[in-house]
Amino acid sequence: MRKASKGKSMTELLRQALMQADNKYAVTKATGVPKASLIRFLRGDQSLRLDMADRLAAYLGIECIRRNDMETGRPSSARAGTGAPGSSPTCRREPVRARCSCR
Repeated sequence: MRKASKGKSMTELLRQALMQADNKYAVTKATGVPKASLIRFLRGDQSLRLDMADRLAAYLGIECIRRNDMETGRPSSARAGTGAPGSSPTCRREPVRARCSCR
C-alpha cells in the first residue's frame, strides 16, 4: 500500500491530536472508544478499528479527502472507488471548535 506523499497519515494525525487533548476521558466518553483501546493506540501497541478511527476523527475535526477532489474543487464522493484513477486520499486536521456551557 502506498503512503500519501503529502501531509500526514490518518494514524499520525489521530495520535498527534489525541496527545494534545486535555481530557482523554472526555474523548472516550464522547466517542465511545474504550479507554484501553485509546491507550494502546497512543503507545503504538495496536491499531484502531476503522469505526473507532472514524469516530475519533469526527470528534477531533480530522477529515480525509481525495487529492483530486482538492485540486479540481469537486465535492468528495462518499462511495469508495468513485474517484479518479490514481487519486489517493489526503488527511488534514480542521481546527476544533470548543463548546462552552458557561453563561
